[in-house]
Amino acid sequence: MIIVKVTYTVSPDFVIKNQENINRFLKDFKKMDSNKFRYTIYLGEDKKTFTHISMYQNKEI
Repeated sequence: MIIVKVTYTVSPDFVIKNQENINRFLKDFKKMDSNKFRYTIYLGEDKKTFTHISMYQNKEI
């Protein structure tokens, strides 16, 4: 299994746009076969730090 973690902080005026972008991505992501990979997003306590964790069955995915 391959696990990738990405954490980043956006400016307060970009938080809403970033959440909209994430929601659009997740809408498309849900159409895919989730048995081979997972994607999770967390919002930090500061409400502007995002952590994305993706888990893939193998590198071909």
